[in-house]
Amino acid sequence: NDRNSIMALVAVRGNFSAASGRGSPFHSLGIMTERSDSEVVAELLGFHRMALDSDKVLRRQGAEWARDTLTDLMYDDPGRCWRVIRLAALEDPTEEALMFFGVTLSGLLRDHPDLIEVIAHDVAETPKLTEVMSWVMEDEAIDPSVWARIESLSEPSK
Repeated sequence: NDRNSIMALVAVRGNFSAASGRGSPFHSLGIMTERSDSEVVAELLGFHRMALDSDKVLRRQGAEWARDTLTDLMYDDPGRCWRVIRLAALEDPTEEALMFFGVTLSGLLRDHPDLIEVIAHDVAETPKLTEVMSWVMEDEAIDPSVWARIESLSEPSK
């Protein structure tokens, strides 16, 4: 069937590992990442905001693909994932968005501990990023030295 053909194509290209359960066949085919960082940020922040529409129905204000894109980036492009989170964190995100970013950062730093250096540099340059760091979820699989850095980055500067 078509789904199996697509999955085989993606697996052959080396962009999706069914064994690891990571990545997305849609992301790997470039469908989800054609968007600019600013477009992903706008839709991601909107996705975590609710508002009544003209029919008085409470609806999310952004597209679900943005959430899925960030999750894919966590595995496939960790630097861009942090870049999108950093941009979104500077735009007054909701607590729901901050919680999502915290969970995403937890996975990101578990799998890519070296990214803590870039994050630490960005937090030092932009103290407002301290807030998003305070939402990182503790994970036993995060290297203890990385977790110590996360804790120090989540404290307001003195």
